[in-house]
Amino acid sequence: MVKGFYIYCIRNRHEEIKGVGLLSIPFRDIEATAMEVDLSEFNEKEIKDRLQNDAMWTEKSIRHHHELIDQLGKKDTVIPCKFGTVFRTKKRIEEMLEKYYKQFNYLLSWLSGKQEWGLKVYLDNQKFIESLKKEDQEVLALQKRKETAEEGMKWYLDQKMGALIDQKLGAKIEKSVKEILEELKQSVQELALNELVAPEESKKNQEMILNSACLLKIKWVERWQKDWEKFFKKFHKRGLSCEITGPWPPYNFVDFKNEKVKNANT
Repeated sequence: MVKGFYIYCIRNRHEEIKGVGLLSIPFRDIEATAMEVDLSEFNEKEIKDRLQNDAMWTEKSIRHHHELIDQLGKKDTVIPCKFGTVFRTKKRIEEMLEKYYKQFNYLLSWLSGKQEWGLKVYLDNQKFIESLKKEDQEVLALQKRKETAEEGMKWYLDQKMGALIDQKLGAKIEKSVKEILEELKQSVQELALNELVAPEESKKNQEMILNSACLLKIKWVERWQKDWEKFFKKFHKRGLSCEITGPWPPYNFVDFKNEKVKNANT
């Protein structure tokens, strides 16, 4: 077997590491938490092929990766590595730790005492349209005209109303998302926006219109959740629902392209 090292996370150095098969590769006061693996199974090509063709292996491996990082993160601040991060030798890992030492130290300090939480917003399209019919003045005016119109004119007004609703729907959704984002930016330490997930992938019957990750101080989480539920009540009647998940390892807040992280090296 040709050995390699699968990296789960970077964290502050510990005297002892607990976990079956886990080992630490230290540099100064930080360390990489790793596991020895067989490079015939964990090389770039093999991982890519399995991700594409082996759903059972993918689900099991990614779940294990996340659960182990989550377990370590409950006891200490961690910088999670993405799934499939493999090095051939300990020396390469030590070189990586040395090269990015200042950035790792900055992130470990900055993330200390904080958690990542997910916040997703979903749209009930029909309910949203119904709220539009009750609130929008142009739509209400057309409905009033329809009440006294002759049959032929009613068909025309129906068509006009449908076109008007389609026209206004996108703008109304965009306005709601903007309002939600403005509130989020003021209530969290840091905010990251992720790609929207299709209903068939999210296993929801509703369309996702916002997929965000929020970094919060642990001591503020409970209060934030209560305040957010109170703020979001007004959106329920518009057909919007909110899902909060977490805590998660801070995957969305360890970007080395971030200016603050890059400047840690200067």
